[in-house]
Amino acid sequence: MAIEMPGKLTSFFDQNAVPYRVIHHAPEYTAQEAAQCTHTPGQEFAKSVVLRIDESYAFAVAPASARLDLERIRAATGARS
Repeated sequence: MAIEMPGKLTSFFDQNAVPYRVIHHAPEYTAQEAAQCTHTPGQEFAKSVVLRIDESYAFAVAPASARLDLERIRAATGARS
């Protein structure tokens, strides 16, 4: 079963002239595994993470090899929790 890249994310990239390439791969549990499966360096393979910021949701996009610092995101967004 293929999981397509979310339409809002591709729309955002298109509207903001962000270059990207969709790579289809077998389901994986981590973005780093997916990068390895496609023979793509982790710093060149993006993962998208859905974040809950108080009562709203947001997307974070980062290299597959990166770890998100949730405390830093909380401080940057002014989130209460």
